[in-house]
Amino acid sequence: MKIILKYIIVLLIIIIFPRCKDSGTSPIDPTKYYSVSGILFDVISSDYSPGVKKGAKIYLDKDSVISDNEGKFVFSKIAQGDHTLRVTLSNYEPYTKTISVSKDTSVAVYLYGIKDNYFPIKEKSQQKFKYYVGVSTSVYSWEDKGEATWIISSSKQEGNIKIYEVTERKIFTHKVYAPLNSERVDSSVSTFYINESISNIISFKSSVLDGVSFTRMLDPRLEQNGVLTLNLNSGSLTVFKVSLIKNVGITQIVKVGIGFSTTYELVQ
Repeated sequence: MKIILKYIIVLLIIIIFPRCKDSGTSPIDPTKYYSVSGILFDVISSDYSPGVKKGAKIYLDKDSVISDNEGKFVFSKIAQGDHTLRVTLSNYEPYTKTISVSKDTSVAVYLYGIKDNYFPIKEKSQQKFKYYVGVSTSVYSWEDKGEATWIISSSKQEGNIKIYEVTERKIFTHKVYAPLNSERVDSSVSTFYINESISNIISFKSSVLDGVSFTRMLDPRLEQNGVLTLNLNSGSLTVFKVSLIKNVGITQIVKVGIGFSTTYELVQ
């Protein structure tokens, strides 16, 4: 009986052991090699189709290659397993990604330029603008021309939004051309708000500038002659053109609609 029991135990061990061995995950085979290829895309902003980045060094672990004139690169004979892909270029955000290689692998690498601050808003600061409004219809025509001063009087945090209160003081000459000519010097004081989201989106809450919205962190490659200009559509028949200078802010706002236009131009 003891001999029979002994044989039964041995038989069970033989049956169970292979099953336990097979239940584990398949090990990585270091003798298997594949290729890793891809394209480097050069992203300026969401408004532009990305170009390609040629002549850039790409690292896969300790190996490196240079992207060709079409932004393409290839690593040959890469062992199966996890590898780290890196691209570090001057004036670009660093790129790092872990890729699992179990077959020939292709990746798309999007490179973003380092962004600068084009709207450094600060509490208690002030800016002076040349100010112009012109209105013309079939019945009447008039214009206001003078200066507008923005004073960032206070700020507060509401959730993820920082709200700046702006006092605007205007001194201007009001001219009427039709139906009767008249002219007078006038002034006004009003308040509007500039909101900044946690993702650095600037939005104006103003009867005149409502609809102006942009991110203050922008790629300097969008500049032309040192000025970065944004063309904004407020969703109606009104169009804004906003000109910005790095670390300065707004240098010009032009608002154009049917029968009217408004301009703010920074006095430097």
